[in-house]
Amino acid sequence: MVREQEYPGVSACPFASNRTLIVPDDPHEKWVSAEGSEHDESHLPCVSSPELATIRIQPMRMMGRSNKAGPRWNAEAFHETLRSPTPDNALVLFQGMARESLAVVLSPKPSFVMKHSYEVFFGHQGNTVTTVQRKSSRDESLSVTLPGRVCQEKAWTSYWICLSEEKLYVGVGSVPGQQLVAILDDLARQDAPSSEEHAVHYVGFGNASTGDRQAPSPLKLRGLCVTTIPDSLRTRLASLITAKDVSMIQLGRDEMDAETKALMDEYQQECTKARARASKFGIPYQEPAPDAFVPWSQARRLRANPKQGFITGMDLSDPVEKAKQEARQKRFGTVAGEVSTGSATGEGEISSIIETQVLPIIQAWDNEGFVRSQRTDPPTLFWKNPPPDSSFDEPKNEFSMDEDPVTLISAKIHIFSIDWAAFKQIRTNDIMAHFSIYGPSYIEWLGDLSCNVCFEDAYSATRALENMSQELPTPAPETIQSGGTPPDLGNMNWRFGKSLLRKVSNDRFGRKGTTARLLMRTATSMDILLERPQSWPKPPPGFTTKRVLGPGSNVRPKKGKRERLSLRNDCFLPENDEPNPLGLLSGGLKAGRSGFSVEELEAERRQKRARLTPDKEFMTQE
Repeated sequence: MVREQEYPGVSACPFASNRTLIVPDDPHEKWVSAEGSEHDESHLPCVSSPELATIRIQPMRMMGRSNKAGPRWNAEAFHETLRSPTPDNALVLFQGMARESLAVVLSPKPSFVMKHSYEVFFGHQGNTVTTVQRKSSRDESLSVTLPGRVCQEKAWTSYWICLSEEKLYVGVGSVPGQQLVAILDDLARQDAPSSEEHAVHYVGFGNASTGDRQAPSPLKLRGLCVTTIPDSLRTRLASLITAKDVSMIQLGRDEMDAETKALMDEYQQECTKARARASKFGIPYQEPAPDAFVPWSQARRLRANPKQGFITGMDLSDPVEKAKQEARQKRFGTVAGEVSTGSATGEGEISSIIETQVLPIIQAWDNEGFVRSQRTDPPTLFWKNPPPDSSFDEPKNEFSMDEDPVTLISAKIHIFSIDWAAFKQIRTNDIMAHFSIYGPSYIEWLGDLSCNVCFEDAYSATRALENMSQELPTPAPETIQSGGTPPDLGNMNWRFGKSLLRKVSNDRFGRKGTTARLLMRTATSMDILLERPQSWPKPPPGFTTKRVLGPGSNVRPKKGKRERLSLRNDCFLPENDEPNPLGLLSGGLKAGRSGFSVEELEAERRQKRARLTPDKEFMTQE
């Protein structure tokens, strides 16, 4: 019995050159490789990987902080045997299992050669596009990018690449010439004199995934086969396939949630319209960016291609399910307030108390005057008891899309922190850890104090909301001291988190152990960012990345003159020590929560030092 063997890279795989690729008479039949030495129009000599060999490729290093310069191709991506016998004429077949950015390079040498190597990125930019390019310099390239989700993380997908007469054809499937996804017409090389030194022979494979909100993942390859293009396929490629035959392919739709499917469909519709306009007016086609018609925060989520979270699959608010829960509590001796971490069916559940001390509800109104300007309350349509002077015709919100009615997004929880300084240290991994037992899939940042926690289905989001927060009274308690009439948060369907959100590890954004309190509610279609923020507010008083913060850190501690001066330099406090009350969507921190760069830090310090006397400057440097 022969077992499958995995190799840690293309260079480590033993490729065989004594095999043939069988070309079927029917152009719609699958092409397969087999052992044999017969060479004719229907049996092409090829170089192929062993039948039971799998190649695992780790993510490649990227050139530059912006990743625009592309990946660093190294010797592990190539093999001396993996090459086409005919120059500038190559047919590549293989299967891949990748989450995103499966990279292929066709080069004159077993290394990347600038100006003469072709690069293909299947599932680029979070598995939203396929990119084909030839770079003439680090910042310039001949490139074609077309939309489509052509990578699958949990299933094998067949791909083919044809290089013929200075045209590069790229497609999906085991039949070359079918399911075309991109064409690169290299006119510059067609007009240039032929050169054996720069003729394309070698084929390399890499992993150009970068990860957006998570670490980049490895990919797998199998069934690699490289040969020359037969005359029958070359004729069909030249005469039948044009840019109009490009298909917008979406693979793995069953693994996508409903929102991602809708966004991808809308993206493809806009690309089709753009291609039609280009053809009508005789102008070059340019692929529209998702941000051009999809709200920026949703387009970012589409590119991020988040991992699939846990799916509850049942409505825990249903009376029948509640009765089952009560029966299980009596049977296993659990008490109300405990959270189940068992299976979705409820059988054999193991319950554990998340937090022994539940935060007092009265704290939900803390810092109200300090953070109110950044909180977005839901429209009165979704209040428990709408005010009598409200109507169903809500005032048009400047951030709403067109005139579509505002709806609830049950698969998202909108959270808002009432502790500004502490929450500014919080990052995506901290929030994912806080909701981890409910299987969140993505964090959609909206501002300094707010974000959406996305789940795979509404049942999982409802389960997390009910178990991790507590209902607020309506009207607000009279004992609240807020300097005015406290808002009726309970009537607005806000809930208060039972436990503190904790920072799980030290990083350049803050210290492990920092805590913040949360308000939660079901998200609405208004909880989005239409455009990428262009400015970010200064940190609030009390913010620092060097200390553990928590409730009450919004007020700067009283210290001596020397310590206050140092704190002002390190923490970027505004000159007047006043908070910057920007609205939720008009400013706020960008979705990536990247914090402050070293360059910004040094620039701020230089400006402040320039205003100090020599004695004071020496004092701060001490």
